[in-house]
Amino acid sequence: MLVQPAHAKWKKFCSPECRRAAQQQRWIVHLRKTDAAWLAGFTDGEGSIRFSFSSTKGRRYFTPAITIANTQEKIIDEILKMIGFGYKRIGKSIKPNWNTPYWCSFTGWQAMAVIKNIYPYLRLKKAQADLLIEFPHCSHKPDNATRAKQAGLFERMKALNYRGRKRLF
Repeated sequence: MLVQPAHAKWKKFCSPECRRAAQQQRWIVHLRKTDAAWLAGFTDGEGSIRFSFSSTKGRRYFTPAITIANTQEKIIDEILKMIGFGYKRIGKSIKPNWNTPYWCSFTGWQAMAVIKNIYPYLRLKKAQADLLIEFPHCSHKPDNATRAKQAGLFERMKALNYRGRKRLF
């Protein structure tokens, strides 16, 4: 169940702390324990917990993200209905006899709201969830110390999510 704040998006805030509190309240979700455990199982098995990044004018901006993939559209629709927000994407099959892949993703405060609900039930991706929780959120222009911490967490997450042969260097 999604709870939206009463204020309008265009409203000015008295301080950065007030703005941050409003952003956090926009994505409040309360899941039943069974739903949270079910979603944690799907995240462990079919999902990814990561940081996405974009570059603008030589600066990197990091965003927490959770993505869950499956070939059953009903499952993805059920997850989005249960959470009340998120994005759905439909992919193309690589081979003609393969099923169509579907994804649901949560970014930024959405990802934080989801992780807070499923964290106690995660098993395989708990280390990635710890990094996501540790991630410092800030307004549009983070200072250098915040940016350095975000970059460090990004590199640690990259190492946790690395697939294939382990790097020696």
